[in-house]
Amino acid sequence: MNAPLYLYAVVDRPDEQSLGPIGVGSPPGEVRVLAVHGVGVVVSETTEARFSPAGPDVATHQAVLGRLMEWYTVLPFRFGTVADGRAAVETLVSSAADDLRDRLRRLAGRVEVGVKVFWRKEEMRRAALAAAGIRGALPLDAPQEERYAEAIRVGQAVEHIAGQWRERYVPRIAAALTAHSEELREGPPVATAMLWNASFLVRRERLARFREAVDELDRRLGDYLDFRYVAPLPPYSFVDLRWRPDEEVQA
Repeated sequence: MNAPLYLYAVVDRPDEQSLGPIGVGSPPGEVRVLAVHGVGVVVSETTEARFSPAGPDVATHQAVLGRLMEWYTVLPFRFGTVADGRAAVETLVSSAADDLRDRLRRLAGRVEVGVKVFWRKEEMRRAALAAAGIRGALPLDAPQEERYAEAIRVGQAVEHIAGQWRERYVPRIAAALTAHSEELREGPPVATAMLWNASFLVRRERLARFREAVDELDRRLGDYLDFRYVAPLPPYSFVDLRWRPDEEVQA
């Protein structure tokens, strides 16, 4: 395999095999597992040097990782990672083989769970209007300046209340969920109404109990908060495989 190789993941079993034409590109690339220094590196040949995060290849990349999780422990590469042929893969993996194997052992039997918590818009609006001292809608003929001033007051109230809710609820949510997980990574909010964005490393056999804990939080706090749960995921937040042609692989 001397052509450039698109990289999906490092996996725990060095089984040289084809997984079929399920990879990125059009037509779909043939995904293969390469045995390299005691680990498997999952690749497909590519003619592209760059991949758009807004294109269909993102979904393909994620779908391949989902398939891999059915059979392997997975260390995912960042989307769009390309190596210059098999020789480059072997050279670069050799620099980090011990670390990769250690990480695969640590992650065996574990998956990532994403939990996002949003404030409920109707409850936030009610609280913000009360905090801003607004008891009713402005008349239809109210001056534009008055409407603008009211919008500013409501926006400031929302920001203040969201901060209060974050201080009040997030520690309780984190304590309830870390009891059923091994690691926690917090990410930045990715939406205006998002109160908390977190990823957990969870043993597969504890996924059901973790989900029960999320459901219990939803029962207790659901009047104010909306919980979004996604699992199982590859451990994106707990592995950061970066690869550039002029660098060693960073695990």
